[in-house]
Amino acid sequence: MRRHALTAALAALSATGCVVATPCAPPTVTISWLFDDAAGNVGLLCNQVGLQFGGVATVDVWSGNVLLASAVPCQQYAVTLPGLAPNSTQLLTVEGIAPDGTTIVDRAQFTATTVACGDMPYAIDPGEGYVGIDYSFSPSGACGAAGSSMWFSVEDDVAGNVIASATSAASATQYACGALDSTNHLIDFSLPLGSYTLSWIEEVAGAGTASPVVVNENCAGPGFAINGPGWTEVPVVLAPLAPGQATCF
Repeated sequence: MRRHALTAALAALSATGCVVATPCAPPTVTISWLFDDAAGNVGLLCNQVGLQFGGVATVDVWSGNVLLASAVPCQQYAVTLPGLAPNSTQLLTVEGIAPDGTTIVDRAQFTATTVACGDMPYAIDPGEGYVGIDYSFSPSGACGAAGSSMWFSVEDDVAGNVIASATSAASATQYACGALDSTNHLIDFSLPLGSYTLSWIEEVAGAGTASPVVVNENCAGPGFAINGPGWTEVPVVLAPLAPGQATCF
């Protein structure tokens, strides 16, 4: 009897021009991911990228400085973001994080738009690229001391922290001054997609000793961007440290 009564009530509302509204599902965005590596391979799984860091373990999603999703298991390969404003547009940053919980392996930034009701799906491909720091010296044109090493610091403009460096810690003598590696670069490594600043770079004599000495330096290196796979070359010129001049680091 109740079903018949409800049917009759709906028919009466329809006859009067009234429409029964369907409940609106709150707006959400669902992000799914596969990865691209610095060599240009695409559609990779979590354990196929960032092998030097142990792969990608988790995924973070940011909107500006707001963390929308934290430590999502990478092999879930998708996450749904609730609580978004309807009919809104925002820049989202998706980062694949290594098992250490801090190292960013891959990154993607894209503009997401919500609808008034329901979900908007986005399939993205966080990626990375190689960077080569191509330093030189002026006016000498060569390293200023025998057996010296290169120290540097690269700032991640997106995350707001240091993402690559060689300092007085375990990496003090990692980069011998003037020595090319197997890729024909002086200093090279991979970075996730994004913008960066070479904050400073120094040639240091006695880098592995208790009294290192800065020989040449540049304390305001250039900015650069990793926009895709392959190599991004970053030229920078170092000059001799003047008497009494402060060192970068």
